[in-house]
Amino acid sequence: MSYTSTSLVINELGTNYDNADDLTTAHITNFIEQADGIIDSRAYPHYNPFNAYDSLKTDSTDTYTVPGLIGQCSKNLAVAYGLQQLRAKKSNNSHSDTIEHYFALAEATLDALERGAFVKIETWRTFSLTFGDASPGFELDSNQSFINPTALDSGDPPHIFTDTVSVAAATGITNPTQLRYGKDYSVKWDKGWRQWVFERSESNLVSATTVTVTFKWDYRKDYADEPQGITMLNAG
Repeated sequence: MSYTSTSLVINELGTNYDNADDLTTAHITNFIEQADGIIDSRAYPHYNPFNAYDSLKTDSTDTYTVPGLIGQCSKNLAVAYGLQQLRAKKSNNSHSDTIEHYFALAEATLDALERGAFVKIETWRTFSLTFGDASPGFELDSNQSFINPTALDSGDPPHIFTDTVSVAAATGITNPTQLRYGKDYSVKWDKGWRQWVFERSESNLVSATTVTVTFKWDYRKDYADEPQGITMLNAG
């Protein structure tokens, strides 16, 4: 799983070097792995691992590519490492200023991650609820359902912005959009189950298979309810 691609790094570096010896594709792949490891280590206190880069994925699907800002950071680090190797291979060829430029760009993002600044909020399109579901071995009340989206490649539960959860459809409800969070239903993080739990108080929410919800999410590990819209880090 990589946050950028060898082709994006090569596009940035250009091709005016010996790619069979001085800087090979294998070298660049290794530099990307190093870059991603640094990103993960700096982001670890606040974030789950980010999704892998995929040029074919967009926000119009339910599976997302890496946030643009994180992809840029990985690319910038890998480019800096590549230039360092070229400088070492050709002692009369100095890339010092350019290397420092790419490291500085990457460091700005790494510092923000280390502070826990928000990374781009995503939107999950639809998720079907199953009330009273006992899988995977837990017991839920008939008015409860897990919200367990698989938006993250790592398999970790994404952080859900609970005040953005809305009921999209349900049998027996004429106007599901009129249901109100906190009145007709609630969404809470359960530390014991390590799952998000949807709990209905509206008696019309009776279907076990046709209720769907939409919500916004991000990569944070902090699952507590928080005020929204502060310290936004635009990810592109």
